[in-house]
Amino acid sequence: MADSSEQTSFQAGQRAARRLRRIGLMLSAAVVLAGISAIVSDPAIDLVMSIRNAVFDGYQRSMPRKYEPAPVRILDIDEESLARLGQWPWPRTRIAEIVARLRELGAASITFDILFAEPDRMSPRQLVSEWAERDDVRAVLEHLPDSDEVLAAELARGNVVTAFALTEGGGPERPPLEKARFVRIGSEGKLLLSHHQGAVATLPNLEAAASGNGAINFQPDRDGVVRRVPLLLEMGGKTYPSLLVEALRVAVGQGNVTVLTAPGRSESTAQLTGLRIAEHVLPTDSTGRMQVYLTRPMPERYVPAWKVLSGQAEGLIPKGAIVFLGSSATALMDLRFSPLGTALPGVEIHAQLVEQILHKVHSSRPDWARGSEVLLVVLSWLGMLAVGNQPRVLPLALVTALGVALAFSVSWQSWNLSLLLVDPITPSVTVLAAFLAYVVPRQLATESEERWIRSVFANYLSPNLVEHLIRNPSELRVGGERRECSFVLTDVAGFTSVVENMDPAELTGVINDYLDGMVRIAFSHDATLDRIVGDAVAVLFSAPVTQADHAQRAVACALDMDAFASDYARRCKENGIDFGHTRIGVHTGEVVVGNFGGSQHFDYRPLGDPINTAARLETANRQLGTRICISAATVAACTGNGVPLRPVGSLLLKGKTRGVDVFEPVRTDANGVAPFDAYKHAFDMLEKDGDGALQAFRKLAEQHPEDGLVSFHLRRLERGERGTLIVFTEK
Repeated sequence: MADSSEQTSFQAGQRAARRLRRIGLMLSAAVVLAGISAIVSDPAIDLVMSIRNAVFDGYQRSMPRKYEPAPVRILDIDEESLARLGQWPWPRTRIAEIVARLRELGAASITFDILFAEPDRMSPRQLVSEWAERDDVRAVLEHLPDSDEVLAAELARGNVVTAFALTEGGGPERPPLEKARFVRIGSEGKLLLSHHQGAVATLPNLEAAASGNGAINFQPDRDGVVRRVPLLLEMGGKTYPSLLVEALRVAVGQGNVTVLTAPGRSESTAQLTGLRIAEHVLPTDSTGRMQVYLTRPMPERYVPAWKVLSGQAEGLIPKGAIVFLGSSATALMDLRFSPLGTALPGVEIHAQLVEQILHKVHSSRPDWARGSEVLLVVLSWLGMLAVGNQPRVLPLALVTALGVALAFSVSWQSWNLSLLLVDPITPSVTVLAAFLAYVVPRQLATESEERWIRSVFANYLSPNLVEHLIRNPSELRVGGERRECSFVLTDVAGFTSVVENMDPAELTGVINDYLDGMVRIAFSHDATLDRIVGDAVAVLFSAPVTQADHAQRAVACALDMDAFASDYARRCKENGIDFGHTRIGVHTGEVVVGNFGGSQHFDYRPLGDPINTAARLETANRQLGTRICISAATVAACTGNGVPLRPVGSLLLKGKTRGVDVFEPVRTDANGVAPFDAYKHAFDMLEKDGDGALQAFRKLAEQHPEDGLVSFHLRRLERGERGTLIVFTEK
């Protein structure tokens, strides 16, 4: 039983463990709340966003959009066109010619992914200043048509969209011209669009002549990849459409763009859900961005500019096509990184988004995605709490792994079946972080309890056994092995009368102090406690840890136990308690040692006759008048004790057919014990069955009446017994 200090220590340890577990619970709850906040607010946490984007990119690469022919083409100012027609920029008259040819080919809309922000440097009007000194040249140039006016006239024939770029800098000298009208259906309130301070616009006369005017802005993620394209943007309190919105609007002959909204997170805001142009719905996120879902690059999407100008484009551009004018030439620097892991011309991204709209094939992050991610986090956390009281970490780890696996499974299936982007990363990171926040304090609490239990458990069993089994858990199985061990068994003489004459409460303290001292001595010699039965103690050596000097350890342990027991009995007597002397038996032999029992209970102990022999030797002390009996087997296995051992005789124990040679250790400072040499001389005569043995032991008894072993041999001789074989008729 643990004393009051151990109980106090245990209670303190339990309180500390409970505090750690509460801390783990609160930390995991805080992690879960932070994760839910991250899911709901979708903050730009670089690491999480990078991993999430990598997963979504992987989905798109594994299953890119299947290319289906669509009336969308790119009039490409490619490397060959530049080689044939000259370096960029081309004269605006040539651009006007391209527009005219495209209109002849039946284009429904002609959209410039090119800014004409400055007057044509090759226009006659611009060249006048350079030739001002020659009146004849000046006169000719002044009568030639201006290139920008030629282009404006061609644009005015209809179905052309010009471009502008919104910037982050200061306000523009001239804002872009608004062509589209916006009609809102749904909640009122401010839209959370991408906000810009400035703009670079196309020339006013060109904008005025065009049917549409759209922004060419992209908003790449931090890694430079274009995954979403803004369809609506805001500058100076005005809303502007993107280039592809205008290309589609002009192609279908609509003046209005319907803005679809839902209630925002506050009364003053509205959440954008998409746009509608005629029968076409353009899904967006709340900030007006459309998710890019690309096909692999397809050559038939491109028509080189030189072929249009040379009249070789017949059949390459279908009637009613939406045509974008842009460039794939590397020198013109309009390349964008795509989710497919390749660089694409910016104009192709616009074109592919229009293809998505026409075919109604979109990837998107649905409104319910965040809810499902939050639900997954909460369920995983509740699962952790459900198994959190179990002592092993494995159930917690399995629940966590299940949560992570479920996050990725839901994410992949959502993409694979419906092209929906459900984030597996933020829920997985949250679940893993919650697991660590929960399990680390829990493990610290468990280890704290285990340390306390180990220290207390060692008081009842054996430190070496505990440590051995901790280091070798595989040995925690039913079964044993043969091994030579040494045994020390003790018992208190007359303990029954002590029990009868003492108050139980006082007796508990007396016996606990005695057993505590005996066990501490055993453990100091690295013994393994076999059992305690009442006042009796049984210990063994060389199991579970093999000890080459186990016999010597057993003898030394027996001597220290004897010294302690004698002193303890003396102190008890001084306090009026008649605590008897302790008898000790020591023997060495081969036994089977190991775990015995069933699947529900282990009992680590030795089995074999040597244990019974040690017990008989302990009992034999009562008749021999000795306190310690050590078998010859133990003595033979010792390399030296430092204490003389005098022979007792060969004991034929009850139920045995062979005698056991036994010795008694004699301390040099022992009082009332016959001198070793004198006793040895008398024993030699007894061993030889000589007639002088009786007289020798009688003389020793007269000189040392307190020597119990001398008195025992004298009584035998007086009864007429001879020799050193001592037959015991009782256990």
